[in-house]
Amino acid sequence: MKRDKKFANIKNKIQNLKKRKTTPNEKKRQVQYNEDDDIIHSSEEEFEVSAEQLAKTADDDDEKVIRDASEVVEQKEEEEKLTAAEKRVLNAKQFLDNLKQYEEDKEDQDEYNQMLNEQDPIAQALKREALKAKKQIPSSYHKYLEELDFKDEGVVTFLKGHKKPPTCISLDNTNSQQLKGFSVGKDGCIINWDFNKGSKISITKKAHDNLEILSCALSFDGNILATGGKDCKIRLWDTKTMKQIDVLDGHFKPVTSLAFQMGHLSNITGSSNNSSYAYQLYSGSMDRTVKVWDAKECSFVDTLYGHESEVQGIDTMITPHALSCGSDATLRYWKVEDETQLIYKSSTTKYSIDCMKMLRENCFLSGSQDGSLSLWLKTKKKPISHFPSAHGGEWITSVGALRFSDIAASGSSDGYMKLWRCDPNTKVLQLKNNIPMAGFINSIEFNSNGQFLAAAIGQEHRLGRWSRRPQAKNGIAIVKLLSEETIEKAKLDPSNNYVKHSDRDNEYDDFAGDEEEEDDSGNFFL
Repeated sequence: MKRDKKFANIKNKIQNLKKRKTTPNEKKRQVQYNEDDDIIHSSEEEFEVSAEQLAKTADDDDEKVIRDASEVVEQKEEEEKLTAAEKRVLNAKQFLDNLKQYEEDKEDQDEYNQMLNEQDPIAQALKREALKAKKQIPSSYHKYLEELDFKDEGVVTFLKGHKKPPTCISLDNTNSQQLKGFSVGKDGCIINWDFNKGSKISITKKAHDNLEILSCALSFDGNILATGGKDCKIRLWDTKTMKQIDVLDGHFKPVTSLAFQMGHLSNITGSSNNSSYAYQLYSGSMDRTVKVWDAKECSFVDTLYGHESEVQGIDTMITPHALSCGSDATLRYWKVEDETQLIYKSSTTKYSIDCMKMLRENCFLSGSQDGSLSLWLKTKKKPISHFPSAHGGEWITSVGALRFSDIAASGSSDGYMKLWRCDPNTKVLQLKNNIPMAGFINSIEFNSNGQFLAAAIGQEHRLGRWSRRPQAKNGIAIVKLLSEETIEKAKLDPSNNYVKHSDRDNEYDDFAGDEEEEDDSGNFFL
């Protein structure tokens, strides 16, 4: 209907132009100048513009409109003479031509993006560091975890510091020889730890106006610490002086989770302190939003909407993507630059997903309030492995992952931390060992080479007081997993299978062969 109306308008325009013979009289002003550019004579005379003169003086655009309109009208008249079958064939040919043109344009754009990526030294450095970090973790690592006896003296060290339950811990991975980090707690304090010596470097009290601190994250170079709490604010700290750098306002409910973009740019001269990309910070809140910040510039970047309830956790790795979980029982994978999200929802549980961690860019582990653990691939809308009642029916309060490996840990309040092998190839969650640990395990972190594990232990859950374990102690547990000699021995194991990477964009994905699939209900892509 609209198409016929358009053709009718074009016909009328052509007819009107052909009928037009003359235009209204117009005045032409003639001006003469002397050598000094002064006006010495001026006169006006009337003249009439004929249709022939109009056609000669018409600009190219009008002529093109008339020519194109005539072609369209002729094409429509020809189409009216075609049978229904011939019209279908014609439409199919036009569709194929359009599709071919689209593919050519897309190929040109991909080549252009690849050229830009090859010229970006920061992106290349992040890729090199990702590969370097991955090769530090042998695939036979899990075999040696089975042999450990965590009841031996010196394997688990407990450090006291917080007067109330600690809620989160973040390790400094800039130096694998020195184990340092930060912890925050319900007492409103930030403690800077030297775990090698088992001592506190500094204590910052009333860091969030004496309110509870629920989350913390450390930048890739260890220079900036971000903390979030019940004051609904994110505070940035200089880790060398523990002086507050700035306050990021934006959330209107408590900040439950924080995560810095992962990456090391020290091998680029002058780039490590100038790249905002490496200081990208993600925050999740009870206000149901995920926000993106530039911690270097102390500025807001974007707000990501989608969760229908409180955001419980957030994580990220090398690429500018983030993974979040919430009380709406969903995981959401945010493609920040594309402004899209992937939604993951398990058919086996409808309870809140309280915690998750990324093992690789495309593989992650989640824990739910019903006590189950789930292993996910980015390309699958449902978990590839599900382990119900992983902690005897108690809800999962935290999970930790050894980056670029298949090793993870889960915590609850059943008296044990559990070590798992998460193998996406066999699609199996395999329990490897149990670590006795009384109380609520509120946060778990591995150091970069998998030699140590740190956990924040409290008498209460980090977000509330629904239950209490009075026999537990508030503090930080340091678990020695493997010695340097054992790790080197594991690297020489002939069963190791290091994944070879290409120079393509899916370089970070070890299982990129599967295509992203769309949910039947259409809720996988948004």
